[in-house]
Amino acid sequence: MRIFSGHRKKVEAKKRFGSMEFRNKIKAAGNYKRVYLKNEGKSKFSIIRIICVITLFLLIYFLIISDALLIKEVTVRGNTQVSTAQIDEVLSANANSRLFFIKKNHFLLMSEGRVNKLLTKGIPTIKSITNSDRKWPNKITIEIVEHTPGFVIESNGNYFLIDDEGVIVEEVQDPKSFLVVHDQLTESFARGDRLPNQKLVPFIMTMNKSWNSKITTPIDTIKFPGKSSTEVQFITTTGWAVLFDTGRSVAVQLSDLSVILSKQIRASELPNLAYIDLRLNKWAYYCFKQSPCEQQPIPTEAGASTTNE
Repeated sequence: MRIFSGHRKKVEAKKRFGSMEFRNKIKAAGNYKRVYLKNEGKSKFSIIRIICVITLFLLIYFLIISDALLIKEVTVRGNTQVSTAQIDEVLSANANSRLFFIKKNHFLLMSEGRVNKLLTKGIPTIKSITNSDRKWPNKITIEIVEHTPGFVIESNGNYFLIDDEGVIVEEVQDPKSFLVVHDQLTESFARGDRLPNQKLVPFIMTMNKSWNSKITTPIDTIKFPGKSSTEVQFITTTGWAVLFDTGRSVAVQLSDLSVILSKQIRASELPNLAYIDLRLNKWAYYCFKQSPCEQQPIPTEAGASTTNE
């Protein structure tokens, strides 16, 4: 029985590799050159590059040239003195300038810090921005804090609005219905400055508000001798004045004044009254016009000794 077929018999090398057919194949293989598709890789790269360029152009157009991301809707909260139209006007004016090629009212540029700077600079009545919320792609919600008006300071014919914290808000042409307080010195006041005597403004506002509850004679004029001073003078419509210390309680000084007017000075003497000085803690002085001043201790119901000079 044959296990191996005859065609698997070992063939001599001379017969196997020496045939003409094999040699022709070797020769043909030696002359073979592989063909490379050189333009195939370049074509793929060129297509990818074109797609990237188009994508970049579209991105630049959307972010810079297009108006899609420019703020078009503004919602304002917390404003009572400033209208939404005023805020829109300031933000619209900002759109007329650019940061490089991007308009400054662009969604990505309208951060809370930038909005705060724009509005506090453009509208003096705005104190600060407490919140600024951007909503994609062109909306913004702003929450503002306004200066609380105190009164108007008159200095050398110029008028300056000051808030209840002693900060100069802005120079105004007309004090309108605001209380006017006169500076007896010629001083400079700049927007954003804070008065050195931080008690001056709240003292004047509180005294002016409380005056009618204790004193029947109305106030005509209020003066202070310089913004660093610790005293203020209230002059009444009948001509007599009162000197107060801004570092002492309004209620105490006003109560002392009421006692002096009701217990120590007769109504018939008021036309000749020149001033009452309440700047000292334990003593009060008052003087009449064209009268010699003599010191005389007078007890008061307010618990202080009063001297008539």
